[in-house]
Amino acid sequence: MRSTGRTIDGGGAAFLGAALMALGGCATQPADDPEIKAVSTVEYRCEDGTRLGIWFEPDTAIITENGGETLILPQKLAGSGIWYGTDQFDFRGKGDQATWTSGSRPPTECAVEKAPPA
Repeated sequence: MRSTGRTIDGGGAAFLGAALMALGGCATQPADDPEIKAVSTVEYRCEDGTRLGIWFEPDTAIITENGGETLILPQKLAGSGIWYGTDQFDFRGKGDQATWTSGSRPPTECAVEKAPPA
């Protein structure tokens, strides 16, 4: 998949997910399967209230911001940790901590949102 930093609307995100599953040779899984969701998506909560759902691919990150707009960001060369970005969006992190920059808004610090104990 070639990343361009484009955005995908809600319907496009569903299509993208289905296409990725088909291209990867994966069996179709129910969207609400908690095992698949836990493995596939990492949830981040940021200091400014932004919530990010991120699916990491080998050379891209598919990021859903606040449950709406979906972005495909190409991987960048990071000295340490991870870095995905375009001219308008930037996600950098190490361990459970990250920094998210969206458009002209100032960068915000984010952390992996842990699931509450059962």
